[in-house]
Amino acid sequence: MKLIVTGATGLVGSEVICLALRNPAVTSVVAIARNPVLAPADAESESQTPKLPSVVLESWTSPYPETVIRHTNPYLGISRALAVTPSQVKDMDCSDVTTICYDYTMSGFTLLTAYASKPFRSIYTSGVTVERDQEKTLPFLSEYRLMRVCELFLFLASSNV
Repeated sequence: MKLIVTGATGLVGSEVICLALRNPAVTSVVAIARNPVLAPADAESESQTPKLPSVVLESWTSPYPETVIRHTNPYLGISRALAVTPSQVKDMDCSDVTTICYDYTMSGFTLLTAYASKPFRSIYTSGVTVERDQEKTLPFLSEYRLMRVCELFLFLASSNV
């Protein structure tokens, strides 16, 4: 199996990469991030690092450059762990949080599902505080916790990924 991981430098993304490198069923892990991604320090051995090509993506909402497209085929799965943690939200402007958590996520799924070969499977990783029920009144960080989920699920259902 071949895997694409976005948000590869964060807590969840780096753990996904570490586990994927250890799994013999995973033949390649492409890490897409704003900065180069190295194999995690706790990866089992240096022999696993050729399984980890790193692709630097400058713009998360523009059409992907050829270097990214080349690495998306013939990949079968993607783990999207791109987000802002709740502890970071309090120090950020809401529009910046929305750009990272919503715009980048929706753009990424749209572009990657268009470029990738079929069948294509995806895993969207989001925090424990995200609420699927968009009608629910939330006691804290409500705008942050309600963004992405509804529209993302509708997109994934309609795109047959």
